Amino acid sequence: MTSADPRAIRVPVGEDAERWASRAASRRVLLVVHNVTSAGRLLDVLPLFHDDFRVQLLVTSTESSAFQSGIRELFADLGLPVLPWEQALATPVDLAVSASFGGELSDLHGKLTVLSHGVGYTKRLFKPGVRSREPTFGLSPEWLLVDGKPFVDGLVLSHPEQLERLRRVCPEAEAASVLAGDPCFDRMLAAVPHRERFRRALGVRRGQRLVVLNSTWNPEGFFGNGGDQDVLPGLLP
Repeated sequence: MTSADPRAIRVPVGEDAERWASRAASRRVLLVVHNVTSAGRLLDVLPLFHDDFRVQLLVTSTESSAFQSGIRELFADLGLPVLPWEQALATPVDLAVSASFGGELSDLHGKLTVLSHGVGYTKRLFKPGVRSREPTFGLSPEWLLVDGKPFVDGLVLSHPEQLERLRRVCPEAEAASVLAGDPCFDRMLAAVPHRERFRRALGVRRGQRLVVLNSTWNPEGFFGNGGDQDVLPGLLP
């Protein structure tokens, strides 16, 4: 991407950015968004960088997801400089953080950390053009290795079971793994004392049970119409 590209930003990165930037940052951190769902996990860790004037936060979208709805609105709410994906690939950063393996992450210029989103590394998903015996999304070689070596500098795992599977399926990437827990689960535990307040806000009366379902995309999810039976009607009173 050249400076003549109308999508490229000029501040705080880009050609001649030093001329226009009001403050020189010591570090650049790039948030890499695949879709709005994965961006939710990035928002979990975003507070780590709040109020640190040494860090220049940037955000980009890989444009690799079929689900693009809501990304533009999310970026507007964040108020961070938005790099087009091609400019992000050409811009050196100190740290890139993604919650998905979508896009050409191995081509980024900087240290790369990948978090899981949703229910973690449980989905069996083949990478396009690659077939493996155990295609666990985010934990098998086709997702983690380039030329036989891991391209992820920090693979954040939420549970010891994930580390055990990584050792079995892709031992080459074990050294890059970090067993760090789940910030979303931690937040749920911290909110337990406020349970009754949440129930009132959701209109749940005494004696009623609140059931929350989480569905992924494709017809086989809870909200889909595949499989032997439709789950949702069976849960209705």
